[in-house]
Amino acid sequence: MKRFLWPVLLVLGLLSAVIWYLFWPVSVAIPLSSVETALVDYLSQKTVNWNNLIKLQLSEPSVRPAEENRLKLHLAGELQPAFMRTYQGELVLLTGLIYKPETGEFFLENPQLEQLIFSDAPALYTEPLKQMANQLLPPIFEQVPVYRLNPEQLPERALKKMLMAVSIQENQIKIVFQNRYLHQLLSQI
Repeated sequence: MKRFLWPVLLVLGLLSAVIWYLFWPVSVAIPLSSVETALVDYLSQKTVNWNNLIKLQLSEPSVRPAEENRLKLHLAGELQPAFMRTYQGELVLLTGLIYKPETGEFFLENPQLEQLIFSDAPALYTEPLKQMANQLLPPIFEQVPVYRLNPEQLPERALKKMLMAVSIQENQIKIVFQNRYLHQLLSQI
């Protein structure tokens, strides 16, 4: 009896290891500083122009976690109204992340202006600035990839899995991959 027990236990152990390897989710952590770096590169080449009346140059992005799995994006801004002096200030956007599997890239999703501070600018600029920001900033930020998954840096078994969840925790973005076949099976139940 003992002679057959060890091979059975060994086969069960190997089978358990294979099942764990194939079906256990794989997680990857991305530092928020990677998102900041992508935004610095993008913003250094971008000036927001509103009807040739107001130019807004954004710089110094700072990304922090916010409630409900969203990001808070702080930006320094330089406001240049036509034929007037330049004003310095700050914009705060609240945004989510969206993953595009065909390219393996993450983009900012639905950025919303939360705060606009140009303390030395005349009050009559506040409302036009908010309108400009709400019109022009979402399409600008939604088109820049803030992170691209690098297949060479991912665990090999993550490449054969599909994205299951993205969560923002402290100073990192946690990405969880799950087996495609297990996901299809669970979605049919």
